[in-house]
Amino acid sequence: MVQSAISKYNRAIFLFERWKKIKKHYFDTNIFLTFKNTKNGSDLDIFFQVKEHLIPLDFLSYGNILNNLKGTLDHLVWELIEIDNGITDDTLYFPIGRDQEQYDKKCDKIDTPSTNIKDFLKKFELFPNGKGEIICEINKLLNYDKHRNHLQFRMAIDLKQIQGITIINNCDISPEKFLYVNESNKKEQVIGSIPSEKVANNHLNYEGTVLVKEDTNNSDYKNAEEIIISASSKIQEIICDVISFRKARA
Repeated sequence: MVQSAISKYNRAIFLFERWKKIKKHYFDTNIFLTFKNTKNGSDLDIFFQVKEHLIPLDFLSYGNILNNLKGTLDHLVWELIEIDNGITDDTLYFPIGRDQEQYDKKCDKIDTPSTNIKDFLKKFELFPNGKGEIICEINKLLNYDKHRNHLQFRMAIDLKQIQGITIINNCDISPEKFLYVNESNKKEQVIGSIPSEKVANNHLNYEGTVLVKEDTNNSDYKNAEEIIISASSKIQEIICDVISFRKARA
């Protein structure tokens, strides 16, 4: 089962790398930030334009990535319970809790003989504010995507990457300085200004970003890529810990 868990993890990483390439291609070919010296001074106006608003990103693959990451953990817990001669059935999942108390109870309820297996699982702390809280994030998004409604996505430019930029107040920009890509952006518009010395080789370096949130009105958009990167790193740690634990019991 460890090998099958690793296979699911590798599948998630493959889909993620493909997803990033498609995202980069979209921003490279359709999103344009240019600057023009339209004033008498050292500052340059920044112009924003979207060539095509049609988003080629396969957003459904985001759910597939989350599903494979979460599935990696479920395969791992099957491995642990099998080597302990515990009960493995369709109700066995890697525990995730709304808090530490619920998480510990879920670990204790696993039908397996050895308490050290349960104690081993407890150390991962897959609950909000625990060491594995990022897994709660992907689990929440995945459950919403599977059981309730589609997740909401927005294409955006991370303006925090651009040093010295001054933003015009009437732009569609989040408090976190994400410039949203909208249908209205097909017409070139000024979004702000920047000192000319901050522009290197006639080019503005910026990062195209995909934001995601639950399909509700009271939750904030989050950086979809950062969620996957953080979750992947945490799951890789858990895989290594399970392999070490298994070897120690052999």
